[in-house]
Amino acid sequence: LLANYELVDKDRNGIGILGVSALLDTSATYGSPNNSARTLILGFESIESKRHDSLAVAYLGGWNHTSNQFNLLRRLALNLNTDYLPNVSASLKPVYAQKRQADEYETEPGYSIFTAVNMMQPTVPAGSTSDRPFFRGLTKFNLHHADIGYPLPDEGDDYYSRAHVGPQVSFATPSISKIDAQGNSAVLLPCLPTSTGANDIVENTFPNDPYLLNYELTNYGIDEKLSTFIDEGVGTRPRIRPYYVELNDAGLGEGDREYILMTTEYNGIQGSKGSQGRAGLFLYDTDGMPLFDLDTAFDKENYPFFGSMNHYWSVATGNIDGNASNEWLPCYPNNQGKEIVVTQSSHSFAYPGSKLMVLRYNSGFPVQKASPPGEYLRRFDTICTQYVNGWVAAVNDLDGIDGKDEILLVGGTDLMIVRMNDYSSIKFRSGDYFDTVFAYTFANQTITSAAIADIDGDGMNDIVITTNEGMFVLGTPLSRTIDITNLQPDSTGSSNYQINYCFGDTVEVKWNNIIQGNNSVNIYFKKYGNGVPLADSLLVLEQNYPNAQDSVTYRLVVNDTLAGLEGRIIVQSAANPQKNSDTTGYLVFNKPKAWFDTGDLNVIYSGAEVTVKGHVLCADSLALMYSFTADSTAEWITIGHTAVDTIDNSFTLVTDMPCFDFFECNSIKGDTVIFGRVVYSKSSLTDSSDVFPMTIKPAMLPITIEPCESICPSRIVRWDIVDSLTNINLNVLISQDYGKTFEFIETVPFAAGVYEWHVPVNMSDTVLLRLCSEETCLRTDTLIWNYKAKYIKTVAPNPFKIPYEAEIVYSIDEDTEVTMRIVDQANRLVKQLVAGADRIGGYIYCERWDGRLPDRTPASNGMYYIYLELSNGSKEVYPIFIKN
Repeated sequence: LLANYELVDKDRNGIGILGVSALLDTSATYGSPNNSARTLILGFESIESKRHDSLAVAYLGGWNHTSNQFNLLRRLALNLNTDYLPNVSASLKPVYAQKRQADEYETEPGYSIFTAVNMMQPTVPAGSTSDRPFFRGLTKFNLHHADIGYPLPDEGDDYYSRAHVGPQVSFATPSISKIDAQGNSAVLLPCLPTSTGANDIVENTFPNDPYLLNYELTNYGIDEKLSTFIDEGVGTRPRIRPYYVELNDAGLGEGDREYILMTTEYNGIQGSKGSQGRAGLFLYDTDGMPLFDLDTAFDKENYPFFGSMNHYWSVATGNIDGNASNEWLPCYPNNQGKEIVVTQSSHSFAYPGSKLMVLRYNSGFPVQKASPPGEYLRRFDTICTQYVNGWVAAVNDLDGIDGKDEILLVGGTDLMIVRMNDYSSIKFRSGDYFDTVFAYTFANQTITSAAIADIDGDGMNDIVITTNEGMFVLGTPLSRTIDITNLQPDSTGSSNYQINYCFGDTVEVKWNNIIQGNNSVNIYFKKYGNGVPLADSLLVLEQNYPNAQDSVTYRLVVNDTLAGLEGRIIVQSAANPQKNSDTTGYLVFNKPKAWFDTGDLNVIYSGAEVTVKGHVLCADSLALMYSFTADSTAEWITIGHTAVDTIDNSFTLVTDMPCFDFFECNSIKGDTVIFGRVVYSKSSLTDSSDVFPMTIKPAMLPITIEPCESICPSRIVRWDIVDSLTNINLNVLISQDYGKTFEFIETVPFAAGVYEWHVPVNMSDTVLLRLCSEETCLRTDTLIWNYKAKYIKTVAPNPFKIPYEAEIVYSIDEDTEVTMRIVDQANRLVKQLVAGADRIGGYIYCERWDGRLPDRTPASNGMYYIYLELSNGSKEVYPIFIKN
């Protein structure tokens, strides 16, 4: 980008670019509504120069989607002519930006741009009493907005937020960490002691001395957190490079914590401005407390880690030894969390014999070394070291397989990826600690930087290489750049998750194209059964569906083909279907259904009112229909219909069954089976339940039966008269075998409302009385028992013993002749008490038996029968017992 773009200031003077920083990632629209959104704001560091207006400047730039080109947004300007004379030459390095809450002068949140300020060779005028004779340190620029349209008036810094230091602090990128939920951050500044002619104090630091510098960056300013003078363990003019690192101290057992790693570096240059010393690594907690003790050099356990004389460090962190299962006890327990990875060569300073070192911090029980015997690792020490060519450019997980991060090494034209071997492997035990898993040479080009990031958004890391001739991206083929953004499970990820749709609903499938290039997609529906994919069940929904936008929506109507299915929708690249696809969550396309809570459609009385209540799924109305056949030729007739309550999907269907006239009065049973179904409707779409049988019974004729108040066996049958049925007749039938056969008695008019049934002679004591009309669907069966007259009222005593007598009391309802006998259980005559005697109806008579036979001998103990016979044919049998 920068190679093809010339930056010029408002006077059309060329602007020298020393460095570029990515400051702010945002999707907000700045300024007026006509300004398009920008996703990235860049900060440009200017080269220090002697300017006639004594300004140190830096620029903000970003991509303008309206003009489709890169534009300058604002210029940041620091006026040096007022407080720092004669030092008016400086450079600004934008290092960090963060959103800032709106104040009383703003209508929307603004942004704070933090910059490092540097003066290469400032002077301190003789006799100066200022504790700020020149400006090295930090300052803050407050932006209320970032309008496109440079040149605009310069944006000045917040004068009261300036933080001054003596040494140089902008020769390298600072390390930044977010420290609280309000968005405030902390910055560790690099520090390079430098000669200024006089080592006068600048605020609380001296220019020629090394410091560990830590500042807090807030909405309100820049606050010093830590300014520690480094006077032990350092040589001449060290470069101080501090880093925030995240480590897991197994000795504390508190998980990942943030620490400060301070490095000391030397270039080995002799002379008055020389830099000589042994490069070291020093670990602090975030409050600046050292986790080492330089006064106890003999105590190796608590001593910092030192490299060799006169070299720089390249530093990275990562989980190099991977998962907890990778260990070789007792010498190599797995180090939980990240390790520190360093080389003695750096991007700007090659060191012969450079080592790749993996370090960990463990304040717990000392770990034994594998060799030499009897030695133990210090708290801050290397797990392993190996000679390498080049410097560590990045550490990250490139394969996503074994939990280990890979190390990216760069040396001149060569790129190399290495991975630590498992502790228990033969290679590691024999001192071959790393494997080279990838190597590449950029012929005739020098690699200037390397980074690891997911450039294409496929969820897998790529390698970004910059050389002196261009930029390269090494990565895997793109996969899953189609990302379905809806119809997905929630954060619980429940296995029971599903989305229900109804017949006729529209399903919207939305997806983002992480990067464009798949101009068409195929859309399928994968059928499932009981949550399991079905074999050979891919249903084609669309072929070569247009897919040329960043976001695409596909609408699918649940039709007859889909109703009743369940599964997932698949959106698949037409060009690369195997690797580039995504699926929805579990979808269920329901057919209309109904559940009956109350009511029965299996047995229905003809002409009766039917009430059925229940709930439905995917229907707004339903109807009950019947047919006399269940085959394809069936003619379906609607009985009744009702609407569904849209709030709770309940329904109540109330209708009258037709009065079917297919019943016969003298048939054995006469019930008829017809067929029913429930038809569901939703908008203009309909569906039907399965066909089910319905047993139709004749219409009930409510009757009452009144017995005669005397011993007369006749019965009075009454019913309510219905005006619409006054012209029909009722047939009276009886059955003595419980409905197997019927005997016609007579026909009576329905309009009479009453019928007296005179019981025929020699009928069984229990009969089925039927009233039936062959002209309508009316039919009523009533069981009548104990309808016959009872003549014998009392037999006492019973049982009785000889010589006592048993008295038999009886009464008849009309004048007749009576014969009464005593018979035994073999139906043999024992004694005749009365033979053809006249009896008058309505009187009570009494006969006596003394328990003797006709020859006056006593009858044997046991049961006998009183056999009473009337001249009209009526009979009655009554048991009597003798017990002597």
